[in-house]
Amino acid sequence: MNRTSKWKKENPERVKQNRKEWCDKNRDKVHEHKCSIGCQHCGYNKYGGALEWHHPDSNKDYVFRTAGYFGPKAQAEIAKCILLCANCHREEHMKMKTRPDLDDLYHDSK
Repeated sequence: MNRTSKWKKENPERVKQNRKEWCDKNRDKVHEHKCSIGCQHCGYNKYGGALEWHHPDSNKDYVFRTAGYFGPKAQAEIAKCILLCANCHREEHMKMKTRPDLDDLYHDSK
């Protein structure tokens, strides 16, 4: 057993705390990045947790999580997407599935 593994085994609470701190910091960076872009339909940019990546052509090659957000695979996937707030994202999926008449909704609301 190497030193790191031994330390982790002997300090489970500290390992848990370190992981939580890292996840919180990374999540904050992701939210900040999303807010700097904002919803590409309505402009919303108050809270990054309410902004979601949408694949306009449903072409998903890689599903990423917050931990890998800034990695090359996630960035390649993000390049295929548009950023939408939760409401616009739901409306976009409704439009794609059943309501082509909602296409004008975005133009009317601006």
